[in-house]
Amino acid sequence: MRLKNIFYNLLVVLLINQFICCYSEYSRENSFQDKLDAEKVTDRFYSAMKIGDFKSIHSLFGNDYYRVSDTFRIDSILTKVSFKFGKLNSRNLSIWHTKVVFGNEPSGDYYLEYKNYYEKDSTREKFYLKKYDDSIKITSYTLVLNIPEF
Repeated sequence: MRLKNIFYNLLVVLLINQFICCYSEYSRENSFQDKLDAEKVTDRFYSAMKIGDFKSIHSLFGNDYYRVSDTFRIDSILTKVSFKFGKLNSRNLSIWHTKVVFGNEPSGDYYLEYKNYYEKDSTREKFYLKKYDDSIKITSYTLVLNIPEF
């Protein structure tokens, strides 16, 4: 009888442990690999922008972006950037932050900010990105004009 109680208690402990482990979540912040994953999206953005292929840029934006804007707005902004600033000479990632959550409700949020130097002027360009299933998409793109030099 005593062996049966020990076995029963052990079984209960194992089931509780399994239940807790199945529903646990953990996150990591500012992982270098997560930054590289987000940069793949912005690399594709700037590569397409360089050759004026705005249609391929549309697929880099996620549903959250398209809830508040459309492809015409993307094309309009990028056309103005190309016309007003000229060719992109260099871009430097100046600020980045990532947070990826694993578990029952996985998610990924990314922020990348670039200091970009064009032929005619300089800008700060901010990207907010989000992980949708297995792909990372842009949810917000902001362009800030005229970076003051220190």
